[in-house]
Amino acid sequence: MDSTFGTLGIILNRFPINDNDVKAVVYTEDTGKLELVVRGARKMSSKIAGHIEPLNLINLMVVKGRRYDYIGSAICLNCFYNIKNNFEKIKNVGETIGFFDSAIKFEEPDKKIFELLKSFLEAIDAKESANELLSGFFIFKLLVELGHGPELYDCLICKSKIKEENNIFDLKLGGLVCPKCLKRPGKNYQLTVSSDCIKILRLVRDTNMDKLSFRIDNKLKIEMQKIIEKFKNYI
Repeated sequence: MDSTFGTLGIILNRFPINDNDVKAVVYTEDTGKLELVVRGARKMSSKIAGHIEPLNLINLMVVKGRRYDYIGSAICLNCFYNIKNNFEKIKNVGETIGFFDSAIKFEEPDKKIFELLKSFLEAIDAKESANELLSGFFIFKLLVELGHGPELYDCLICKSKIKEENNIFDLKLGGLVCPKCLKRPGKNYQLTVSSDCIKILRLVRDTNMDKLSFRIDNKLKIEMQKIIEKFKNYI
């Protein structure tokens, strides 16, 4: 890697490290998640401070140093104002980005994950109000990209095709189990799942983030959120 290189990045978080400087956690398109020092960002005269706010999509120059790497320059390409100007959106997105940050390791580049994160922010920014379901879809797709995708087509025990009947989403096994193989129902890691919910989970897994725009009734929405949340917490 060159001592200086340019890339796109999304600011996940930033925090002060002394009177003048901050440290920014950035998910970059080419090098994955980085922790970079931003010199002088706390000064009133700083020209870079506004460009490195959390959630900003930026074009940045990374400089490799002896003690630490730092941001040499940054230009904001999208500040996602519609998210930042809506309390419910910023709360929901903040929690989602917090999970993203905790799930992603440093310096493991993945352009698909970068594009997924970018598409998620663009989708939420375009909505009139907060959308918890869309955040759940993002988390589900992220888990799939990280190698934790559940089995949604075949029973994990007998390997037969899942039919539209009383199936179970088994958190421990990581996917669907047909009713014939469910010998001991009622465990806290076994969730009943409707055929409609299975169809939506398949659709979410196989569809780009910017195409996930459809309406579902409140009952199915609650079911989806429950399964995604419990699946996320179990992994």
